[in-house]
Amino acid sequence: MRHDWRWSVWNTVVVIEHNLELICEADYIIDVGPGAGAAGGTITAQGTVRQLSRAKSPTTPFIKAELER
Repeated sequence: MRHDWRWSVWNTVVVIEHNLELICEADYIIDVGPGAGAAGGTITAQGTVRQLSRAKSPTTPFIKAELER
């Protein structure tokens, strides 16, 4: 289910999220990983959801699948 969010005021919100439906609604994504803890903290991809669907990131296959739903 896609939502059409319309805002009269544009704000910046930083969210740490794993829900792909919510991630795919974001205007801009910074994908951090590739693992957890000491194995994480590296930016693996950044951009719009369409840009991330073409990126070389561990998250890319999941974003592609969500967009194809």
